[in-house]
Amino acid sequence: MHAAKPVFAVVIVLAWALLATPAAYATVLDPLPDRIEPNQTYTVGYWVMQHAAHPYEGDLADTGLKIVAEDGTTHTFEGVPLGQPSHYAATLAVPQRGTWQLYAMQGLFDEYLIGTLTVPGGLAARPLPPPVVGHADQHQWGLISSPDLADQADRQAGGSPGETGHRHDVAPSGQTADEEAGTVSAEAVWALIAVAAAGTLLLARVAGSRIRAHRRAVDRSK
Repeated sequence: MHAAKPVFAVVIVLAWALLATPAAYATVLDPLPDRIEPNQTYTVGYWVMQHAAHPYEGDLADTGLKIVAEDGTTHTFEGVPLGQPSHYAATLAVPQRGTWQLYAMQGLFDEYLIGTLTVPGGLAARPLPPPVVGHADQHQWGLISSPDLADQADRQAGGSPGETGHRHDVAPSGQTADEEAGTVSAEAVWALIAVAAAGTLLLARVAGSRIRAHRRAVDRSK
């Protein structure tokens, strides 16, 4: 079984690399009002960005927005597709004053924590994940497009807003390291399954080669 050890090592290294890869998705909001008040209705547009760089071109299934209060009270708001890939809108209302975590329900992808809503007040958005290298120019934007990710990151860092719309109220989100790490994306899970399958095939080939070599040795000794 000595020959199998390198195979095990390769599988373990690949699996660790996949699990350590940050989740390659993000939700970018269209410009919000400067101030969010309780018991007021707002239509919020949002874009689900694959590879944290471009809209997902396939069918995401059901998406929406979710707010969670400090005591765990949760309200969800169903998203409806707009005219562009991965562009949706949800009608949102915050029922009472307080601090709420704002999540995007991203259909096929895991939920994404957008940031913290202080009501009355604004959104303290958490930093966007870095885009996956090689995917930034994958989508050809039309007249209607997502707020530029670089400009979005600048606004979230407290810089001046660009020409895409209103500036959000920005404050440190208090995000913990565990929350920042996020969860493994669906893509990483499928990739991990593929690595496991490839490792199984390699082990089977190694085992088959050893069995054939053993049989040849037995035949020669007769």
